[in-house]
Amino acid sequence: RTAWLQHLAARPDAICAIQSHLQCSGFNLSCAEVHHSECPQDCDVSNSFTEPCYSVAYDVTVQYFKLLTVWTVIVMVLAAISAVACWTLWYWLKGAIQAATEELQRRDGMDPHVPRALAVVRNLSPER
Repeated sequence: RTAWLQHLAARPDAICAIQSHLQCSGFNLSCAEVHHSECPQDCDVSNSFTEPCYSVAYDVTVQYFKLLTVWTVIVMVLAAISAVACWTLWYWLKGAIQAATEELQRRDGMDPHVPRALAVVRNLSPER
């Protein structure tokens, strides 16, 4: 309420614009029936709205916070799914590298290219 009254004294045109945009008048009390200290002068159109601006602004804020909450939950779920997918991929790749290493070690004496292939596979593994 203090900020409303300060703006009302300094910039009544800004309060008129807020009232017009939100279709409200006054802060706690409407200016439609009684002109009081929360009502800007020379705002005939916006002072005619019957709903006080505090309740309208509160409702708008609650609406946006509900939307923000929904999107936050969606992002958190997607982040959790991404984490599980990354962990699954890492686990799968670790198993594939280990299986390839074991297969190459099994063929070590049979193929001349196996030592080079083993070096490549060992470079893929974090445990060097």
